[in-house]
Amino acid sequence: MNVVLIIQERLSSYADNLAESLHPFESLEPISRQLNAPGADFVTKADFIKSLKRVDQGLAFFKENV
Repeated sequence: MNVVLIIQERLSSYADNLAESLHPFESLEPISRQLNAPGADFVTKADFIKSLKRVDQGLAFFKENV
């Protein structure tokens, strides 16, 4: 196999793994906006619990890899 193809496949794999690893952190901006918005009615919505779980996943990932 060509060296360039091997490197390309390796880099593609790294990119896929990185995207998967960063997935839990994608929820940080929306939940930050919710927490900074006036009022507290968002805590009663099902999306808020899902967002908290994603934040927990991101923190667990960070703890394991830092």
